[in-house]
Amino acid sequence: MEVTKQHILNFIEEISGETGILMYHELKDKENVDELILVEKLEIPLNRLRHILYIWDSHNLLSSNRKKDRKKGWYIYFWTFLADHAKEAVVKSFEQQVIVLKQRLHREEGNQFYICPNKCTRATIENAMEENFLCTECGSVLTPEDNMKSISTMQRAIARLEEEIATKPAVKKHEEKLDVKPTTKKNILPHMTKIKLPTKKKTLPQTTKVKPTTKNKLKKKS
Repeated sequence: MEVTKQHILNFIEEISGETGILMYHELKDKENVDELILVEKLEIPLNRLRHILYIWDSHNLLSSNRKKDRKKGWYIYFWTFLADHAKEAVVKSFEQQVIVLKQRLHREEGNQFYICPNKCTRATIENAMEENFLCTECGSVLTPEDNMKSISTMQRAIARLEEEIATKPAVKKHEEKLDVKPTTKKNILPHMTKIKLPTKKKTLPQTTKVKPTTKNKLKKKS
């Protein structure tokens, strides 16, 4: 999945609201930002800031250091936003959305629902039977609900999320292709040509080392 800046912004807004977006802009591309400076720039109480920071930290979006204020005796924290971890958190968020949607889809496909005409309540057929198909709020007769539209909407949402999760960035695909080197004849032959085999010219001197027996030596022996 190719996580964009907009994906990260959407995730941050989901977990920490508009204040989280403002805080993101103060922290991005910086290291060890003093939390007291954040309080001043965002104009929020320190406990409110730390509440958001702890939410971010629970998603592994931050690293921190602390120093003790010698005068006041308390600790001051310095925060760094982890962009790579934010991308991982976005992917996990998408995966969790798929799990939740599949659970809801399973419930929708496996049940017949009845609804109140005044939209007071929605009940499975088992619960509707227990109430004699009457709304517990207004007493109206419950009617069968056609939930095919909801099922279709969830199916499309699941397919879209799964497709986006499975999509890899073009750069990564290129890198993977470069890493994979199939063994071909062209790859093997250059290595084989480096081996120098002995030729006939080099073997001839070895045969000349053997000295033949002469006639004079034979005569002496006789």
